[in-house]
Amino acid sequence: MTDQEFRDRMDRHLEVANQHMARGNEIMGRSNEVMIRSNEVIEEHREFIREMTRRNEVVTHELVREISAGREVLVDLHRESYAQREGIWTLIDKLRRHGLGGRD
Repeated sequence: MTDQEFRDRMDRHLEVANQHMARGNEIMGRSNEVMIRSNEVIEEHREFIREMTRRNEVVTHELVREISAGREVLVDLHRESYAQREGIWTLIDKLRRHGLGGRD
């Protein structure tokens, strides 16, 4: 290969490399534009996101409070049911002692 052929071949490679570099710069420029726009969109919606987060926290707090209150109601119902059941057994025992109430 002569020096001229080598230089011509290098020039072609450099031209292709320059084309790839130009394309890469174009893509990078568009990527930067997209990133800038994404940041703008996030900034535009920051207050909305903050408000939605606050509302979710309020609703979650209310749900936890309601679940806790519901649990207390269930515990009270259980206690009342237990007390009534014990009362019924006590009544049955008294009836049996007086010969009433069926089987022994």
